[in-house]
Amino acid sequence: MNNNNNISADWNNVVSNNIPANSMPVTTPNVPINNNNPYVNNMKTKKKFKAVKKGMDPMKIAFIVIGVLMALTCAFLLLFPLFNKKKGYKEGIIQANNFYSLKYNANEWQKNNNYLVNSKNSKFKVDNVTQTKAIEAYNFAKKDSRTELLYRLKSEYKRTITNVVMPDSDFKLLRSGVYLATFEYSTSNGSKTIKGKKYVVIAPDYNFMLTLTSIVGDKETYKEVDNEMLKILKTLNILVKRVEKTTNKNPTETNTNKPQTDKVVEQKNYQIIGSVNYGYMKVPTNWKRFVDKNSTNTNNMQYISHDLRYVVTMTALSKNANITPLDYLKSIEEKYKKSNVVQYAKMTRERVGIKKYETYRLDMYLEDDKVWMSVWVFRAEDDRIHFVSIEGSNNNSTVFNYINTYVLNRNDIK
Repeated sequence: MNNNNNISADWNNVVSNNIPANSMPVTTPNVPINNNNPYVNNMKTKKKFKAVKKGMDPMKIAFIVIGVLMALTCAFLLLFPLFNKKKGYKEGIIQANNFYSLKYNANEWQKNNNYLVNSKNSKFKVDNVTQTKAIEAYNFAKKDSRTELLYRLKSEYKRTITNVVMPDSDFKLLRSGVYLATFEYSTSNGSKTIKGKKYVVIAPDYNFMLTLTSIVGDKETYKEVDNEMLKILKTLNILVKRVEKTTNKNPTETNTNKPQTDKVVEQKNYQIIGSVNYGYMKVPTNWKRFVDKNSTNTNNMQYISHDLRYVVTMTALSKNANITPLDYLKSIEEKYKKSNVVQYAKMTRERVGIKKYETYRLDMYLEDDKVWMSVWVFRAEDDRIHFVSIEGSNNNSTVFNYINTYVLNRNDIK
């Protein structure tokens, strides 16, 4: 009985964990112990990791992190171009007769008629590129001269586009020696409103001028398209040579009678403009005819100077027009006062033209366009009221004397 009780007591101690079941493991001499208990192995690993973690220098950890980031950055820079090529990236070039070149992403912009169009239906095209001495009339080292050209460009665009805004008061430097001006515009095409920007790039050292027009798609903004256009324009490569510009002497140094000198030069290179209905005048041969789409009178004739500074307009009323020349001129003054800020207006009478027509003359300064405008209204021998206007940046220019070459019949011009 006593032995049985002792055995039970010993078993109970084992079960209750008071006495280990195998407190003294049997070992074989010279054979390493292989402990298969995962808990014991895990505890050893954690102790080793903690020991390593405590012994790590924070500076070493920082250097390791920085090294990994630098390696990733270098890998990205090396692989990104290859990744783009795999996507079909290719470079497109706009070039005209070894005159200039522009680069664009041909994977984003596809040719469609005269435009390059992207997936968001935004588009752009180069309107015109020229090398003209007219740029020499402006001194790009002076802001006043640059501003004058800006207003001349704006005035020119307003003749063909409904709404034009000049967001900047000066040219921006696209890069050394190359200037950029931008104009926001909007115009109507049926029930749809088209909006975009015009970009004018000028390199005075080359007498180089480039104009580009963008149209904003339905899914893009002005800013997004503007950023794309700037990327393209910055790739501009001017292929023509620099020009040697001659410095003109001050006319007062050689001849105190400047108007007479100018008239002699103009008479050597002139063209006769006009028609049977409007009459005829003389203007320089490098003046070009254009159509003012904003004009309410579509039956007029207009010519603009090569430097975009001056415009001549001619028209005539029908014979049965029930209005006097003076009343007609007053209606013109009222129209301009409603659509523009007129800082100066003066009405006079004078005789003009080869036949010395008695006219009513209106002189105005239009603040919005920064131009002077002179208007002559008179009745000629055809018993019709004729209208001639000259507008430009300098009201003292001899251009305003072109009115004195006016005749109704071409055979009378001298």
